[in-house]
Amino acid sequence: MGCVSSYADFEKFVEIWEKSETLLEVAEKLGIGKTQASVRAGRYRREGIPLKYYGRRTKLDKLAVLAKVRGVNKEALTEDLESSLRNSISTEKLTGVELRLPPESEKSID
Repeated sequence: MGCVSSYADFEKFVEIWEKSETLLEVAEKLGIGKTQASVRAGRYRREGIPLKYYGRRTKLDKLAVLAKVRGVNKEALTEDLESSLRNSISTEKLTGVELRLPPESEKSID
């Protein structure tokens, strides 16, 4: 679907919003900015129209993009990342904050 006029009627906006995968995709299809598309969707939600939400990309989403670019599957990339992290750093959890320390920092501190 190409670019629509800068103002799409309600029906066209909802169709594009619900069929798109990202806010950027919506904005591009409508020929408007991401902020304008988001504000318009928010206005419809306040009117009681339950439009879907576009979340921020998660680490797994980003890994999927990287895997696609590299031409490997996401699972292989995830396994490589986990293996690399296990070998190069240790992780400790302290009051909900994740601290990553290099292996030599595991020695006692006097």
